[in-house]
Amino acid sequence: MTDVRARAHHPESNGLDERVHRTMRQEMPIDHDTTFYQAQQVIVAYRTEYNAHRPHSALRYLCPREFYRGDPQAALAARADACRAAVSLTSGWAKHLFAFPKQTDGSSPTVTANRHSIPWNCWIDL
Repeated sequence: MTDVRARAHHPESNGLDERVHRTMRQEMPIDHDTTFYQAQQVIVAYRTEYNAHRPHSALRYLCPREFYRGDPQAALAARADACRAAVSLTSGWAKHLFAFPKQTDGSSPTVTANRHSIPWNCWIDL
């Protein structure tokens, strides 16, 4: 192992370490008056959450524990099955509210709801 000296708070020389420190500062509630043991408990809880429960985009939105110690292909297949089941359950619930016109001119699709035309990208989840 080789010790490489880098300037502190200098992202060009140690960007990965600086990013980890930034994430830890943002997501862990540690104050200046926190004791060492309190900080240690917060860090252990955060590490467990980060590795066991939090999905990561680089791992196709699986948790690291599920990706590296489990069967990622089976987890992705189960997620796809659950998504298909959810879509089949909810696909017909709003047909009486919305009419989906066909777009032949290549314009942005709209939804006609109660005689109002709403662009699809303006919908919000309630």
